[in-house]
Amino acid sequence: MASVAKTYNEVSDACCVGLAGAALVFTCASVLYDVGSRAVGLQPPIWTSAATEYAMLLLTMAIAPYLVRYHGHVRIELFSRALPVGGQLLLHRVVSLVGFGVCIVVVVIAVRMGIDVHARGELDIRSIEIPRWVLFAALAAGFGLCALEFLRHGLSPLRNAETLDARGGL
Repeated sequence: MASVAKTYNEVSDACCVGLAGAALVFTCASVLYDVGSRAVGLQPPIWTSAATEYAMLLLTMAIAPYLVRYHGHVRIELFSRALPVGGQLLLHRVVSLVGFGVCIVVVVIAVRMGIDVHARGELDIRSIEIPRWVLFAALAAGFGLCALEFLRHGLSPLRNAETLDARGGL
């Protein structure tokens, strides 16, 4: 089971960081090209605004599970450090399981909305036309992977505060 988790971590990290990195590079290059075009008096491409908005959504949903896994998400350590070790462990589990629940609610809403807009055949029409369900699929995938990471934290066999510190703190 440990090898499956290790393989999942490696593949997930590569995909999350790779996809988020590619989206960030694309966004930067697109904005630079748009601004550069304007600066030299050329007509900038009409697609840069919409494409960078889509890329930013993809970037956020791609990197979020990675941040949850390595405790890069927002948390308040001042409060948790004041607790005894047992309280820190309990707080870590409770907060992780609440995070799991919140993410699952978002996934359910995104999936339901995605199915609804797909059934109606809605398009997101800007300078680029894409099916609107694609946006909800990105949300569902990103929050679904975050839910998995929170669940892993909430159910992990942590025994002491040093284990928590080795994994990035509470």
